[in-house]
Amino acid sequence: QFDGVLTMTHHATNLDLPGEANITTAAGDVGVFQSTGANTVQCISYVKADGTPVVSAGIGTIPAFRVTKDGAQSLNTSTWTKVDTWTEVFDTNSDFASGNFLPTVAGKYLLIGRVSVESTPDGTLLQIAIYTNSSLQASVQLTVGGEDSTQTTIAIIVDANGSDDDYELWANQNDASARSISGGTRYTSFEGFKIAE
Repeated sequence: QFDGVLTMTHHATNLDLPGEANITTAAGDVGVFQSTGANTVQCISYVKADGTPVVSAGIGTIPAFRVTKDGAQSLNTSTWTKVDTWTEVFDTNSDFASGNFLPTVAGKYLLIGRVSVESTPDGTLLQIAIYTNSSLQASVQLTVGGEDSTQTTIAIIVDANGSDDDYELWANQNDASARSISGGTRYTSFEGFKIAE
């Protein structure tokens, strides 16, 4: 157990720390170390006194975001439309802006989009998609089986380059009249987080 503040500096062979990152200790933090050879130590567990994690095993700090739709948005007939006007619930790495997720840390990400469309007539085809760099990456579709609000979800794992890949949520419907994408935390959202290098 640590009594005060000091900085432990990660070194691949001399002092192997979780996430290969330096750790600044605080009074009450607890670390468990093992010797892996002469003058080599590995930290196998580290718990901060306040309960916050040091890093997540294997991938460091996890970039993650969740946004929910502000208000309704018109969804015209047979026109792919970018879902926009979001409220950030959280954005751990400041990677979401202007309706785009632009991860600045390379790696594999799980992205999940959910769209709810109000008063969708029976037989309407509702499609949602995740676009990468303004091109369709993946889509799902649902044929509505009754006149009510309809919600559908898409999930995809992407390999982001960490510099200029951007991701957006889009929607489309084929009813003869324009429909509305529902706003609010329960209806339409876009979220994602890094899952691997």
